[in-house]
Amino acid sequence: MSFFKKLGETAMNTASTIGSKSANLVETGKLKLAKNQLEGKIDDKKLEIGDLVYAAYKAGSEPDNGLLQNKFNEIEELESQIRDIEAQLEQPKENVAATADMPDLPQELPAEPSAAKFCSNCGNALDGSVKFCPNCGKPTA
Repeated sequence: MSFFKKLGETAMNTASTIGSKSANLVETGKLKLAKNQLEGKIDDKKLEIGDLVYAAYKAGSEPDNGLLQNKFNEIEELESQIRDIEAQLEQPKENVAATADMPDLPQELPAEPSAAKFCSNCGNALDGSVKFCPNCGKPTA
């Protein structure tokens, strides 16, 4: 395979991998945002519980157990939703290629051919001594 074809394929694979990782980062961000919003709702419910208890204290009575139990149930439901989100965050992302699976980019460019000659059919760089293109097989001029 010619250097330019390999470089092109490597660039395409890299772009695809970056796109997949970007999509996964966006999805992870959305999940984390949803988790933070649920945690905020839990904090609000706890404040509501505190307000109910304090209002009952100020009135010299016991807080309404039915109202408190409803708030506790709402908190438990929110905590369940948070656990579901945390489980999703812990799952490995299937569509992201591992970095180890990515083709390696060439560490350095190949040495320039002795004569700047290219195949008229496929554009492959040719060594000045070849009679046929090693990539496509077309005779050289």
